[in-house]
Amino acid sequence: MSDALHLIDWGTTNARSYRLDADFNVVDKRDSGLGILNVPGGDFAAAYAELTAGWNGKSRAILSGMIGSRNGWFEAPYAPCPASMDDVARAVVAHPERPGIVFVPGLSTTNPAGRFDVMRGEEVQVFGALAEGRGERLLCLPGTHSKWVSCRDEAILNFATSMTGEAYDVLRQHSILKLSMEPEAAALDGDSFDQGVAASKVTGGLLDSLFGVRALDLSGAARPGSMRDFLSGLLIGSEIAAMRDMFAVDGGVTVVGNATLNDRYIRALHGYDITAEAVASEDATIRGLIALSRRVSWPNQ
Repeated sequence: MSDALHLIDWGTTNARSYRLDADFNVVDKRDSGLGILNVPGGDFAAAYAELTAGWNGKSRAILSGMIGSRNGWFEAPYAPCPASMDDVARAVVAHPERPGIVFVPGLSTTNPAGRFDVMRGEEVQVFGALAEGRGERLLCLPGTHSKWVSCRDEAILNFATSMTGEAYDVLRQHSILKLSMEPEAAALDGDSFDQGVAASKVTGGLLDSLFGVRALDLSGAARPGSMRDFLSGLLIGSEIAAMRDMFAVDGGVTVVGNATLNDRYIRALHGYDITAEAVASEDATIRGLIALSRRVSWPNQ
């Protein structure tokens, strides 16, 4: 493909756009708060123009994330798992009035627990993370809704979602635990985080352990300023315990997120004696979108 290319990772609250040259090198990048819920009047065409202002307006563009949901600009229906990169490339949906713009579909599955599950946007990061290796892989994409993804070569076989990040925010802001939560610290309190991970292994289950956060604070035995990281370790540890029961972790886990979350998840995985490596989520997104763009049958503009 000789034309320049635009990549947009367009989520619920934020959007990140990239301009590539004909050799697939990133030559410009923009971060924006124009997530799909923040687009004035739902005018996605205007938001797209803002995200790509000054770039070649006739270039092709591949958009991933919630912009392709039913609440976005144009819906790209979920593709079923197992799904290879070629499967996803064939399932992209072209904008009906601007065929040079295509939307990446999300994926759906029945996860190992027997529940219907979906992802939208994370599949691109997975394909980017898989670009440098083959064989059986287990990936964890931490975030508001963490995804655990079982893969073989460049295909996504199955996945499951854990609402860990959202639970953390709700519990620390809107539950009794907020009385024990101190302001966010600049650095991780590793000892308190590790204690939270250890607490996730104790018999009794997560609900009992959660009230234990408040009880520990009231006991006076906790170090001042430690409860946020203790809660974080408890929730991430509980997520790992649940996903370890769903997926084979013998080969280790590749964690695909930002630096802060990667550090926490790898630390917690090591607490469960699971080997782990980190991949930066932004790098994976760029690689994944480029890889998909090479396989898309682009419609005539």
